[in-house]
Amino acid sequence: MTRVVLPGELASSLFGCKSRTPLCNEEGVVIGFFEPAISQDGQLYEWLSKEVPTQELDEAARDGGNATTAEVFARLEVIDKSQSNVQSKASK
Repeated sequence: MTRVVLPGELASSLFGCKSRTPLCNEEGVVIGFFEPAISQDGQLYEWLSKEVPTQELDEAARDGGNATTAEVFARLEVIDKSQSNVQSKASK
């Protein structure tokens, strides 16, 4: 992850942001979003900065739930066709 260090005044202006805020260039074009560390309800986004323990990653890999993007799309096509068939039978 790239880390950007903001000058003091700019960093201070972001402290007032309580929710996701668009960051724009001088022309008003959105170049990204700022997500404050504390939300409107005061909860910290600690879970965003936590790393997944190696043991959990190893367990997930052993579970065999991995699929390529192509495999996922192929499965979604099968589901879509199945739902289309059900809908056409229901409309008859």
